Amino acid sequence: MSYTENVRKILLWSDLKKRCCRLTELSVFTCLLCGKSGLGEVGEIDKDLVFEVRNEDVFSRIRFISMKLLGAGKTAKALIDFSALDTPEAGGAISSGFRPYYFKELFTETGDLKLSQIHQDLINECCRAAALRVFFCVAGTISPPENPKCYIELYFAEEDQAQSCKKILESFSIRSGVSKRRNKYVCYIKNAEGVSDFLTVTGAASESIKFQVAKTGREVNNNVNRVMNCDLANIEKIRRCAENETRAIEKLRSTGQYYSLPDDLREIAKLRLEYPDASHNELGALLNPQLGGSAVSKKMKQIVETAEAGR
Repeated sequence: MSYTENVRKILLWSDLKKRCCRLTELSVFTCLLCGKSGLGEVGEIDKDLVFEVRNEDVFSRIRFISMKLLGAGKTAKALIDFSALDTPEAGGAISSGFRPYYFKELFTETGDLKLSQIHQDLINECCRAAALRVFFCVAGTISPPENPKCYIELYFAEEDQAQSCKKILESFSIRSGVSKRRNKYVCYIKNAEGVSDFLTVTGAASESIKFQVAKTGREVNNNVNRVMNCDLANIEKIRRCAENETRAIEKLRSTGQYYSLPDDLREIAKLRLEYPDASHNELGALLNPQLGGSAVSKKMKQIVETAEAGR
């Protein structure tokens, strides 16, 4: 099971007690699966137009909410386990690897909810969260928590629907964007904080925590790597500087200029030859009296310049 399927299952089996939220979910399911942004018309059964649902958990969610709102009678008429019917279509669907479910377009009791203006129609925060939950369950994908490139993508048939989803996300202070991919419009979230907030809002708080933990772990690793890289860079810088100073001192010795250096410079040059890997701070601590790293750097610079001048 992919991570997207796991999150979808969690959201589809989340508790839903408020009637307004149930009505919102059923209305959005109807709009997405029966409308232009859904899977489209698949045929007729008993002269009724039917629409396909390939996910058993989605079908179960629709059936549960329908029974709570419309009663068992209307639900039984509207929802059909098509795989149980003795038809060529059912046999072909089963052999193709999925178990199909169908429902008739009989949910007029849910009201005329338009996805293009759903952000205006849904006043209650809980209902907007319910709409986001359905958006993801019908046509959403999510990256695993361990993926450094965190994202959630929600697909729609029309741009105004994706923009409406974006406005709902904005009402929860979740940053998102909209783009077109082939013949679909995508409302996307591209940051770990936004993905975590989306999961919290829609009712998957346990998965939200996983993203927060993963984000913290990545930040800690990044900080450790940054410090290590900085330390390695400093070590390499000290090594190159020490090699340059050692070559300059050796040159002064070969030309006889070493012994004409002032006492303070000759003392530091002697320490450099004895401790070729030491930093300027460490060399300064060996002097009597001790000197700071910047003072040693100035004296070493004089030694190098003397060697270069003698070329």
